[in-house]
Amino acid sequence: MTPNESEHGLIDRIIKGSFTHRAVVVMLVALGLAFGIAAYQQMPRNVYPDITIPIFTIDIDNSAMAAEEVETMITRPMESAMNGLPGVCRIRSQTTQGMSSVIV
Repeated sequence: MTPNESEHGLIDRIIKGSFTHRAVVVMLVALGLAFGIAAYQQMPRNVYPDITIPIFTIDIDNSAMAAEEVETMITRPMESAMNGLPGVCRIRSQTTQGMSSVIV
């Protein structure tokens, strides 16, 4: 007997057994259905999609520079570089002594 023939014999026995024990098959299907429904009800649902625009902040710190130097040498070039990116809606920036913060 080859391994393939023994597999067919096993499948044949499972099929014949399921026809002779119909109640067991129906109970197993009902049990699987009950577990499936319970799992479906516990799944998280996202009814309202997230419609907020992604925002990220770029903070640059250089304590050796004055606010005017930070503005001209860091903040404005950073704003220009970020403004060319696709999907950018708004850019805000704030410059203080040695600190630049660009919000995209």
